[in-house]
Amino acid sequence: MTRAKRPHGSGNVEWRHGAWRIRVYANRQRTSRTVHAPNTAAGRRQAERLAASLYDQAYVRRAAAGTLGALIEDWLAFRAPEWPPGAVRNARYRLDKHVPADLMARRLAEVDSEALDALYREMRRTVTPATVRRVHTLLHAALEQAVKWGRLGSNPADRATPPKMRRPKPRPVPDPERVRAAIAAADPWLSVLLRLAVHTGARRGELCALRWSDVDLEVGVVGVDQTKTDTPKVLALGPATVSALRQWREAVAVQHEAVRGPMPGDWWVFPSVRRWGEPIRPSSVTHAWLRLRSQVGLDGVRLHDLRGTMSTTLLTGGHDVRTVQGRGGWANPQVLLTRYAQFVTEADRRAAQAMDDWLDG
Repeated sequence: MTRAKRPHGSGNVEWRHGAWRIRVYANRQRTSRTVHAPNTAAGRRQAERLAASLYDQAYVRRAAAGTLGALIEDWLAFRAPEWPPGAVRNARYRLDKHVPADLMARRLAEVDSEALDALYREMRRTVTPATVRRVHTLLHAALEQAVKWGRLGSNPADRATPPKMRRPKPRPVPDPERVRAAIAAADPWLSVLLRLAVHTGARRGELCALRWSDVDLEVGVVGVDQTKTDTPKVLALGPATVSALRQWREAVAVQHEAVRGPMPGDWWVFPSVRRWGEPIRPSSVTHAWLRLRSQVGLDGVRLHDLRGTMSTTLLTGGHDVRTVQGRGGWANPQVLLTRYAQFVTEADRRAAQAMDDWLDG
């Protein structure tokens, strides 16, 4: 492949003080090198090859920094310290799977709302509107960061048109007896994780990110710092759940002692068995749940539905909506009531009975 001719004034090569002096100007920066070669045609060609290589490297860095793919990598690296374990990996997987390479290779100035709408239209042929919205959310966040960094003047995703989504109907609460049977039949780590999921309404990623330093077994509380809404929360734990956590902590300590010695106080509550220095991956939790639910007759019940179990149980028991909202970490009560809680249907049924009683005297 023939390299494009360098613009005039991009640098020079000259013989000075017994060596070749190279100066290269690119990306508003100057790079200088010295080549100890003889003052001959061959020596000059050697110096010119180095100058061309330096210029090409600077040019490639400059071009790469301006592409959508480079922006996404920079943005994911920027967000990684704040996100739960596995979130960056999942985001990168989703974008790599659905955003084509030619769009990733475009310079940011060429990524406009029309290009994004074309991507969403093509995605609709094979995936659900929810998947398109998730990809749009990721692209919007990355491009918004580019605006803050000064790489773009405005966010083209603001003017894009992802597909609309209908608000899902509240899902029925899983049968309590079957949920209890699943917790009893699960492996020890999964049994404790499922108990916490139902007990606290915590999300899968929040549970995977828990450390023992977040859990106070003496007071009976657990702190969740890495949440979807970026709002830390402290949740009370019941005596039985505290007891289950105590037993699990002892089991983890024994495992850690056998592998690495005494367990540190900030060790993962649910460490990965294959990668002992890392927390368990959210995908591993999901796969374990899928295998378990078929054994106890919970086919079709998602791990996420356990959040609805918590909210419905507490709301139908007369607990305050704000308390349930804070426990589950929902953005607002409306989302909780319309999406996750079967409580709305039961309350409406009582209202219908009240009107029947009034009409019939």
